[in-house]
Parts: sequence; structure tokens; C-alpha cells
Amino acid sequence: MESVVVTGAAQGLGLGIATRLLSENHAVVMVDVNGDVLQAAADSLSGKGTLSVVVGDVAQRSTHEEAARVAEELAPLGGWVNNAGYNIVAPIHEIDQETYDRGLSVVFGGVFWGTAVAVQHFLERGRGSIVNMSSIQALVALPSFPLYAAAKGGIISLTRQVAGEYASRGIRCNAVAPGLIATPLAEALLEASEDRQSLLDAWDVLCPIGRWGRVEDVSSAVSYLLSDEAGFVTGHTMVIDGGATVLARGY
Repeated sequence: MESVVVTGAAQGLGLGIATRLLSENHAVVMVDVNGDVLQAAADSLSGKGTLSVVVGDVAQRSTHEEAARVAEELAPLGGWVNNAGYNIVAPIHEIDQETYDRGLSVVFGGVFWGTAVAVQHFLERGRGSIVNMSSIQALVALPSFPLYAAAKGGIISLTRQVAGEYASRGIRCNAVAPGLIATPLAEALLEASEDRQSLLDAWDVLCPIGRWGRVEDVSSAVSYLLSDEAGFVTGHTMVIDGGATVLARGY
């Protein structure tokens, strides 16, 4: 058994990924900034496997160092999933300095520091696999997401850089780029919208396959990329979007 760190694990994709990895006999360290929600999530998984929680801000390297320490106490650290982040919704001319600083420090910085700490530990073992959460917003433009898109694009570049630099050291680094996934975050955006139905209609256009994505669609991809079955896969960004980026809008 190996341990895997999953950031942003209190709900949504992170919780789904943690649940999937527990079912595959990994020891899991769940990391999130929201301690109450994180503990509730961990309690819901009680009895399903070996897990521990770390409450902390992924923008701080110290949070990742603590997660790695806890993981090593459970089992040898073999995987790391940098999932934590949040949507920053505003056109570029309306983004202020505080939003910019916090957005980059969490959405990109959380992946940067998580990857740095993971690589440091994997070098000692001579093996390890990292999966970073990007987005189709790094690949196609959606209105009012310039900062989020830039951060997610940076994650793809970072993933390729790390993959190339450490391939000969037994470390793989890949990314996933989800499209529209049914998560609490998506529901929160709908609730905050002034026109819920119009937003629903716009989102439905992003799903040529005929349905929204499910958390399981992403967690199964992450599981594969972490596994030895993907032992020859590194530097890859797996797009999980139901066809959103391959079909021109309106057709």
C-alpha cells in the first residue's frame, strides 16, 4: 500500500478522488482549508480505508510539507493529486490586486508548491506520480475567466516541465482538464447567477455527448494516471469534457 495526498478534498472532485483511491487500497491524506467541511467528509469515509486529514492553505508550502509528513506516517508516499482551487469570475478589467494575488497563489501556487514537495519526496524513493487539476478553460476561452484560465494554463506548462525534467528519475507528472462537471461548485455558480436558466442552457451547449460530466469521470482518470497502468504516460493533459473542445459551438 502507498499513500496519496489529495488537496481540495473536502467536497466535489477532491472528495470523489479521495473516495476512489480509498476503494483501491491507497492510504489517503485529505487536505483542505475548510476544517469543518473536511472533517465531515473524512467522517463520511470512516471505515472505507486508511485516511488522515490536514487543514491548511495550499498557497503555503508548509501545508504541503505537513501533508507529506502525515502521508509518510501512513504508508510510503507514492502519489499526489493537486486538486484544490476555486473559480475567479470577473473580466480582466475588473480584477483588483487582491483578487489577482489570492487567485494566483491558490489556483496556480497550490499546484506549484504541491508539486515541489511531492518531487522532493519522490526523489528519495526513486518513483512517484503527480496529477494536476487543470481545466478546459486553459484550452478555450470562456467569458469572465481570464485569471482562472491563465492559472490553469500555467498548470499545464508546469506539468510538462516537471514531467520532462524528472522522467529519468522515476517521477511522472500528468494533468487532467475537465469540462463541465456536476459538483457543488457548479451548483453554487448557478445559484449566484441572475439568470439560472440561461446559464444552464449555455452549459448544456458545452456537453455535446449529451450529459454533464460526473465526478466519477474525473476520479477514474486520476486513478489511471496515478497507477502503474499509466507507467509510460507523462507530461500528458487528459481532456475530460464530453466533446466540448472538439465541436464548434452552435452545431
